[in-house]
Amino acid sequence: MIEEISRVDADVVVTLAVHTSAGTLPILAYKNEEQKARFVPDLARGRGSGA
Repeated sequence: MIEEISRVDADVVVTLAVHTSAGTLPILAYKNEEQKARFVPDLARGRGSGA
């Protein structure tokens, strides 16, 4: 998905990549289940941004 989007707009890809790698993945890897349930659904739906 990132590769295809980057063909059109690299700025969007950078935002998406940071949101995923620096925002969401650390929550999934290091936070407890309560924190995951609190933050990840909104991040996955685009209702927030990870930074």
